[in-house]
Amino acid sequence: MSQLSQTEGQLLELDRLAVTFYTPRATVRAVRDLSAEIRRGEVLGLVGESGCGKSTAAFAIMGYLPGTTRVDGSILFEGRDIAHMGDSDLRELRGNRIAMVYQDPATSLNPSMRIGTQVQEVLREHLDLDSRQVRERMI
Repeated sequence: MSQLSQTEGQLLELDRLAVTFYTPRATVRAVRDLSAEIRRGEVLGLVGESGCGKSTAAFAIMGYLPGTTRVDGSILFEGRDIAHMGDSDLRELRGNRIAMVYQDPATSLNPSMRIGTQVQEVLREHLDLDSRQVRERMI
């Protein structure tokens, strides 16, 4: 852990993040040796050619990669190693402390559902609220 991550302002630290996909046909190392530190209030943009691993790195941070994937290095969020968290701990973290905003909203929101319905679903899922509490929260 770097000295910076020990300070109160450290939000996210990636240290030598590597992501490898294993398939019956091939082994693909999609992300190699990615390191970055983000403090509270900072913004980091990942820029690169199509297929260079930007989305894969984001999916690794969120814990959204399939079980056939190997994640090496560390992903510390608020000092907690989320690269090796269990599903229940990740579920509690996602939507409450960390979230992913997709590049194309048309692909992340279901165009056949009202936006309010989709927001309600997220609140029920991540905050364990009943219907009345969800309505109050949305208003």
